[in-house]
Amino acid sequence: MPDDPIYVKSLRPKLTQNVPASRDAALALAYGNLENAEPGDPEYVTIAHVDAGAAPHPAFGWRWEDLDDPPANIEVAKGVNFYDPDVTYPGDDAPVGTRPITPLRRTPNLIAEVIEYPDHGVKTLSAILSDVPDRLLGVAPAARVRPYRVANGPLFATLRPDGAAPGAEAAPQEAAAIPEAMAKAIRHAIAGDDPCRVISISMGNPGYVPLLTEAARLFGDAPTGARRDLAQAVDEAYEAGVIVVCAAGQILDRVAYPARFARTIGVGGYDTEGALFIHYPPAGYEDPSRVDIWARAERINRAGLDIEGKGAAARWAEDPVGGDDKPSGTSYAAPQVATTAALWLAKNGGDLAKAFGPSERWKVVESFRAALKAGSASTQKAILPARRKLFGTVVQKADIRPLDIAGVLDAPVKTRGLSKAAQSPTRWQF
Repeated sequence: MPDDPIYVKSLRPKLTQNVPASRDAALALAYGNLENAEPGDPEYVTIAHVDAGAAPHPAFGWRWEDLDDPPANIEVAKGVNFYDPDVTYPGDDAPVGTRPITPLRRTPNLIAEVIEYPDHGVKTLSAILSDVPDRLLGVAPAARVRPYRVANGPLFATLRPDGAAPGAEAAPQEAAAIPEAMAKAIRHAIAGDDPCRVISISMGNPGYVPLLTEAARLFGDAPTGARRDLAQAVDEAYEAGVIVVCAAGQILDRVAYPARFARTIGVGGYDTEGALFIHYPPAGYEDPSRVDIWARAERINRAGLDIEGKGAAARWAEDPVGGDDKPSGTSYAAPQVATTAALWLAKNGGDLAKAFGPSERWKVVESFRAALKAGSASTQKAILPARRKLFGTVVQKADIRPLDIAGVLDAPVKTRGLSKAAQSPTRWQF
């Protein structure tokens, strides 16, 4: 499907007539296994979607009247709301509960109006699962996804659902700190008899930034940032061979946590103008080595919902009412890479299980990191001349390795010479 002049409406790779032809076979095997593998098979993969929670939307073939009966591949019953289970829907006395469903309401707090996007999980999930050809085709609409609600938007914060300052007495509800909730979600996702093998995280925080931190305090919010528990949870996932994919962020030129942790897969973004690939954020990152791969981050016709509680009207980015003008964010890039990881595991699961013993599971993550680099090298080389012509030496700071899903799936699986990434720091390090 050709792209709309403004909005991109397909994130799914071309499945046939690829060059070389071996890519067609790799894609067919990966997509077939992802959809048809049975529990217990090494090719069986579920993606943990750690975000603001899910909700019905036509993108997923899910209606509000069927809120309690989501599509089988959206594992709402297995996910958890670790953020605000006691909060109620607007105009409804029933609490949201432990199901990872967004209540579609903002915290009554001035800063929340800027940083909270209660439908953020719906938006990012559409990059994976949307199956509406004239609106958006996600990377793999049949993928199994387990949603978690750990926040009310993409930025780390500890805003309270009742709008009171943290620590105030007699508050009826208190939100868990996002990093703590995220750590709980990661541990939940990788535990038990049916663990997720990929985790997609489209949220983050750049660390201690004086202006941002003081502004948060001024408007009644606790300091933002990651915590030791989150770093340890990332390490536990890594040791278990779970691929944690994180958005690198774009507000500053600093890669955000948890993408900044070496044991995650950090994802930057790009846009295109004809044959030209443009970095997002435009100036790149101060340390691009902390980013493993780049995926489309702008002009995606992603799904969305009005912020009005149960029964909220469905929106798409291109809609004249309620839509965003050219929505952007590495939030949309990370789910594309997470789905690529799921496809890669579905294709290579048997070989990986044979190659790496229980104490070597971390090598699964490093093997995927190697596949991202090898599989996208030809695309990176192809786009470089045009970028150098326009940007000159700036390209060295804002280089791009665009995600090539077919190339990643067709790349040889690396099992030797893999180096273990550094343990996640438990304090900010810059």
